[in-house]
Amino acid sequence: ALGNTMLFESEIRQRMGETATALDLFKRGTAIRDSITSANNLERLNSLRLIMEQDILLNEKQKAELERDFEKERASKEFARRNLFMVTTFLVVMVAGLLGWRIHEKEKHRKQLMDINERLSHSEVQLRELNVSKDKFFGILSHDLRSPLYAFESLCDRLFVPEGGKQDEIIEKMKDQSRKLRELLNNILLWSKSEQGLLKMKAQALLIHDAVTGTFELFHEEANQKNITLLNETDPECLVFADQEAVHTILRNLINNAVKYAPNGPVTVKSMEHDSEIEIQVIDTGQGIPPEKMPELFAFSGNIRSGLGLLLCKQLAELNNGSIAIDSIIGRGTTVTLRLPKFQIA
Repeated sequence: ALGNTMLFESEIRQRMGETATALDLFKRGTAIRDSITSANNLERLNSLRLIMEQDILLNEKQKAELERDFEKERASKEFARRNLFMVTTFLVVMVAGLLGWRIHEKEKHRKQLMDINERLSHSEVQLRELNVSKDKFFGILSHDLRSPLYAFESLCDRLFVPEGGKQDEIIEKMKDQSRKLRELLNNILLWSKSEQGLLKMKAQALLIHDAVTGTFELFHEEANQKNITLLNETDPECLVFADQEAVHTILRNLINNAVKYAPNGPVTVKSMEHDSEIEIQVIDTGQGIPPEKMPELFAFSGNIRSGLGLLLCKQLAELNNGSIAIDSIIGRGTTVTLRLPKFQIA
């Protein structure tokens, strides 16, 4: 109001010709009016600023509340989505597992049926071909069983280091047992072929002294362990006319039995020449054979290793037009006499 009054007075002074006073009053009135206007404007501005800040705070509060609500909603949806995913996954896995189990059971059942049918079919074929395929069967059996035994003996030889330790003793026993098993296998195969009439003898001139020497080499280690002396007293010029493999098989079995049952005495092989045959004697100083056991020597009722071996020896000797006999005295030992055809020089 003061500013307006001074402006009104300035206008009057101007009309009265008091220009300088009018100008001074105008300046002062204008300044007062402008200052009041500025203060009002500032107050209004501050009021507006306060209102704006309050609005901003309110908006931020509302925004924060909206964000919290949104975050809660998002978390709730995420939780629901995870639960749905887990439930769905569990159901899928369970269904897949049930389907897999069902398929597995069907496949297992199918394979079992196929296996049963295959075995029945295979058994039927085996039964049909058994009587006409025994020679092939024994050939396969011989190949399949001999090869691992030879390999096992070879490994024992490679493992053996002559240091006199416990390991060497075990390896020697392993070699001895594998050799005995191999001999038993050979006996079984030869006996089976003999029973089927599959053994074909190829008679030839054979030095019995060399055959005995070669056989002694197989039992050298075992004889040394038992302090048994192996004596080859056969005639170096003595020739028999027989199958070489058969003669070696007979000698292996007879010398094996002699070494096995001779406690510590010598095992001697002698030969005697007759007009048409050669007599070979394998003599041991063992405990002898009881008379009641003599009939069992050429049958399965006796010890399978000696009984089958002696039975095979008898069959092989007869296949070579020879014979075999046993004489034994309790406490003094046993003498096995093998007779084979003499090789006649034309």
